[in-house]
Amino acid sequence: MTDGVVFTDLEDGLFGPDGTSVLRMTAGRIIALRQAVSAQIDDGLPPEDSMRSRHALAAIDAAERILIHLTHSGD
Repeated sequence: MTDGVVFTDLEDGLFGPDGTSVLRMTAGRIIALRQAVSAQIDDGLPPEDSMRSRHALAAIDAAERILIHLTHSGD
């Protein structure tokens, strides 16, 4: 699903309909997801939910590393 993302000149990167770069939009979503999961952990989850949330944080960390790689791959 593209969430309204349109392809523009590939030399300039990919941009959404409001001109925001896809990487910036993705970074914003990753940050929001990390905050939501961290808040759940801070609220004191049962052990099984806490473990799932910690696995989710590990996946978010991986997504952040991929995003950083993508943003610097053009350098």
